[in-house]
Amino acid sequence: MLEYENLIEAVKKHGGIKPTARALGVPPSTLRGCLKQKRGLPPPRKKKTVAIIRPDKTISVVYFTDAHNQPYLPVDRFVWLARLVNKVKPHYFVDGGDFDDFQSLCSHERDETWQGKFKPTLARDLEHSALARQAIQETLTVKPIKHVCLGNHEARIAKYENNNPAINGILSHAYAEILFRTGWHVTPFKKYLNISNVEFTHAAINGMGKEVGGKLSSSNIARDSVRDLVYGHTHKKDDAIYAKLGPDNRSTRALNGGCFLPNNYRMEYAENSQNVWNYGCWVLSIMDERIA
Repeated sequence: MLEYENLIEAVKKHGGIKPTARALGVPPSTLRGCLKQKRGLPPPRKKKTVAIIRPDKTISVVYFTDAHNQPYLPVDRFVWLARLVNKVKPHYFVDGGDFDDFQSLCSHERDETWQGKFKPTLARDLEHSALARQAIQETLTVKPIKHVCLGNHEARIAKYENNNPAINGILSHAYAEILFRTGWHVTPFKKYLNISNVEFTHAAINGMGKEVGGKLSSSNIARDSVRDLVYGHTHKKDDAIYAKLGPDNRSTRALNGGCFLPNNYRMEYAENSQNVWNYGCWVLSIMDERIA
């Protein structure tokens, strides 16, 4: 509190009410009232402080991969998936690739063979792809950022166009239109999506441009990666952490999401596979640029 006598001296020093009030940081009317009533300047009021709540740095992700959508399979699993997203309310909703099987473009079973004649048409594959994506879109009541990391089965489109130049761009445009219409951001096959320095891709790619596979794929990927990586492709759930040299228990983690096929279902071409397939989806948390 500034005493009355000091106020008088301050006014003389600054040469008036207004410059004195400006120097003291008070309204001129307040200073005039104090001088008129011959009292000191009251102490400044404490400013109301607003508690600043730091935003939650944890990023939530609903992740699924290798759904292998086909005309012969119902789309109800995608409705249930969207209902889970509604419940979790994640920041991101990530499709790890091979959402569609595209059996119509499968080169392993030639069209002129007996089995090849039972493959669905490309038009039907595209129609069922749109149906499944639309089932998700119509069920969602929340708005996470949606990303798809295209897989090797979606890459069949580019491969087919490359072998048939007359239709180059037609099929890929039709598929891109389905993704655009249902609100998905796209990461091309063999490329990486980075979410808070955790990377997502359909399959980890080695120096020769090939998919990293084998029984020890997760350990090898965790060993060689510089960031945590979430991927699919093998249909086998796996989770490997590889320690690195240095302080702070540093390490990298490779997480394989298995597959999102109907439970215990295998495509006919994979019936004799000895690999164990794991079915479902994941709710992930990313904290401090790591899978938490």
